[in-house]
Amino acid sequence: MLHSPITRLQVDRRERRNPLNKLKVVACLLSAIIIVIIIGQVYLSRNSKQMVQSVQDICLTYEKEGDSQQTKQKIDSFLKKWNQSKKWLSMMVHHNELDPINEASARLPIYVHSDNPTDFKSECQVLKVQFRHLRNAEKIDWENIF
Repeated sequence: MLHSPITRLQVDRRERRNPLNKLKVVACLLSAIIIVIIIGQVYLSRNSKQMVQSVQDICLTYEKEGDSQQTKQKIDSFLKKWNQSKKWLSMMVHHNELDPINEASARLPIYVHSDNPTDFKSECQVLKVQFRHLRNAEKIDWENIF
């Protein structure tokens, strides 16, 4: 045979390398998990801030112009953004946290046509509070951990 037999010294060297290799794999996996968590937290924070800003913009437009085409366009734009972001958020956040936002965003286009502007304004406030709550409830800090 052309292959040399494996000596006991070679086996010992391989066994010594394995724990270090396993440690490297564990460190890489742990680093990947931490990076994914950080990216998720940044996405959640930025997204909720953008959604609150969109709702504030809708409310200001409604106060200035009432039931106008521009208000409807801003609501449609908000709903498109929300439908895109809730797909990603549902992977990171419990569905019970997203349900009130879904319900309030579904009522928003209905209330824009109502005769009572306080319904529309209160629904805008509900959305803003829910988005802020979502950001604060899922934020990693000592209060949420313990």
